[in-house]
Amino acid sequence: METLQTDRRLGRKTGSLRRRRSHTKNKTAKPTAIDASYAFLKQEFTPVTDLALNNTVKIAAIEKSYYASLDHLSKLYHFRPRRFLNLPYPSNIANSFEHAKQRLAKKDRLLELVIASKDDGLVCLATAREYDTNLTLLMMPMDALSCLHRAKNFQSFRLLLSCYAYLHQKTGMELCDQGSYVFGCYETNLEWIENEESFMEEEEYKGYYLLYAYMKRCLKILNREVKNQCHLNQFSQRIRSFEPVSEFDRQLLNSAQTLFDLSTKYPDHSFTDNSSGKFLHTEVEEMGYLYQYFTFCWSTEGILIDQYTEYVNSDLQEREALDQPMALQFFDTEQEKPIHDFSFEEALQDAIGTLAEILNQLT
Repeated sequence: METLQTDRRLGRKTGSLRRRRSHTKNKTAKPTAIDASYAFLKQEFTPVTDLALNNTVKIAAIEKSYYASLDHLSKLYHFRPRRFLNLPYPSNIANSFEHAKQRLAKKDRLLELVIASKDDGLVCLATAREYDTNLTLLMMPMDALSCLHRAKNFQSFRLLLSCYAYLHQKTGMELCDQGSYVFGCYETNLEWIENEESFMEEEEYKGYYLLYAYMKRCLKILNREVKNQCHLNQFSQRIRSFEPVSEFDRQLLNSAQTLFDLSTKYPDHSFTDNSSGKFLHTEVEEMGYLYQYFTFCWSTEGILIDQYTEYVNSDLQEREALDQPMALQFFDTEQEKPIHDFSFEEALQDAIGTLAEILNQLT
């Protein structure tokens, strides 16, 4: 697992692969009406892009629902709202919204305020907070599976397959296959080495080409296995029947248990579906995406990861924003406290970092 530096250039991270914490867990109760983190994924709410209407009755209903949510918001964050009753619709709501945004920013600069629309056409305010990934590359090496299989450590191989199946099928981690961002990086670098003058000597180039060919053959098989539902279905059984014979096996078992516990505690949670880029950065033209840093790769050591790091450096350094997981809190009802719960995302990121450290022992 690598860490992006603050100027959006990737840097090789030494030592522990655990991420640096920049915030603490915020364990709070859910609001009664809506799951603040994930309800909008069911399309109950969508961002409002046009408040212009000609229906007087509908306008009155929208204004009523908007101002009710404004009262709920201002009560929780202790500011006096403005209604701009002297202005016609939708200017009254637009000005009131901008005023509320400014007041909220003074209370918490990490919160974004949005107007969300419900299926019935009415609206409410919602606060959005992005999860801080700490500019970390969350990458899992596929060559670890290859190493375990070559070593005939088949029980660890199968257990790791179940871990990877969960990460791909449930949390949304991008596979390293044809058409993926990571694989495209590998192909681009190989093309550059073949067609341009490079720093490689002939023997070094042959070694690189053989590595690339081996990677391509293995990924075709391993990706198919990671997609297979049976490895996810057998996750629990493989943990129960696992008999560690080495310290590596014991560490792998503990890490697998952590991931399995996450899968049972948060059965419907994904790292990628709850994305700020789909909601907060719709007008950003150049943005870094989740699949660039939440992905499988071939190896987290050696020339391939070095090349990928350099590739992502140049790709992300000019990006205006970074797509990250996000939590919403809706104010269609009164809220007792701010709720933006990232317990799943934080636990998953820690679990990925721990597993990456363990698998580094194989290289």
